[in-house]
Amino acid sequence: MQTLEIKLDITDELIAQAGIDSLKKYLNEAAETFKIQLLADKLRESVGSELQIDLDFSNTKKQAWDEYKTKYLPEHLKAIV
Repeated sequence: MQTLEIKLDITDELIAQAGIDSLKKYLNEAAETFKIQLLADKLRESVGSELQIDLDFSNTKKQAWDEYKTKYLPEHLKAIV
């Protein structure tokens, strides 16, 4: 893994409140999250629109709930939900 030194302007107040180690941890986690987002974007581009991958699962959950209501929910409860 390659490391990179980055200089940031961080206020003394923030350093005093959070601490150097906490700031380093936060920035490392943010970099990892960014890396994952880039990989997800690359995956979406390579797969294309053919598979319609829903990585946040919000649409998938709605579809599953709609299917459950249609197939398994008793008729008298369908009007409520």
